[in-house]
This record gives sequence, structure tokens and C-alpha cells, in this order.
Amino acid sequence: MAAEDRHLTHADRVVAVLQGITWPDGIKSDEINRREDLFTSMAPSRGIHVIPMEEQFGNGVAQKTDVRYRVMVVRVMPTDTHQRAGLNYRSRFRNLTRSALHEQRIMTDGSCEIITKIKPSTMRFPEEWRKRNLDISAIEVTTLIRELY
Repeated sequence: MAAEDRHLTHADRVVAVLQGITWPDGIKSDEINRREDLFTSMAPSRGIHVIPMEEQFGNGVAQKTDVRYRVMVVRVMPTDTHQRAGLNYRSRFRNLTRSALHEQRIMTDGSCEIITKIKPSTMRFPEEWRKRNLDISAIEVTTLIRELY
């Protein structure tokens, strides 16, 4: 069974890693936070939002099971009037996030962490957000941890 609050610990650790990055579009560390209510708001605020998702369980063996803790990292910025600049910032977001998290070990809680991976998101965003001229990009971050159950 998954550790009771490890999904929140994982999300907070992703936030901490992202806060250590200097973002080219001027996102400050206090604009990077964990949000569990992002999809209930009319439109998200500017910044980077880390949204905990349901964990996934692998096969258990010898009283151990592999648990994938997942978060969605969502970058929200007002749409840039210069489309090329907006594409560049979105690309830099993806590259910086990937270099900071992909195939890394990010947890500091003494867990038996195997690896963290990222992949582009397939999440669909509410139509209301598009109407507000928001530049939104998302990446899924998954950390595989072997746990005792």
C-alpha cells in the first residue's frame, strides 16, 4: 500500500526542484506551488502549478510493491503577443523541467526511490481557459518508489 501522504510529499518535492530553476519568462519561486483545486477555478493564475494525481500500483513481490507517484506540472502565462517568444518560453519550460527531473532521484525522505521520469501531458484543459488568452503547457512527472506493504 502506498505511504499515506507520499503523493503530497512527492508533489512538494517537485515544487522545490522547480523553485530552484531560473525561468526565462520571469516566473518567480513564489509563483510555483502545489494546487489541488486548479481545475475548479475559472482560470488559473500565472505561474507553475503542481497538481497531485492518483498514484499507480505495480506488481507486488516479497512484501514490496512499486508505486508510481504522479503530478501534472502546468505552466500558465498570459498569451504573448509575439507568438515566437511564447513558443520559445514554452519550449524552455519543457527543456528546463526535463533536465531538472527526468531520470533523476528527487525524493529526500529516505524512500526506496527508483527513478523519476517526465513525459508530455495529454491533458485537455477547459475551454474557458482558452477564451482567456492563456498560454498553457503541461508535463506529467512520475516517480517510481518501491514500498513495503
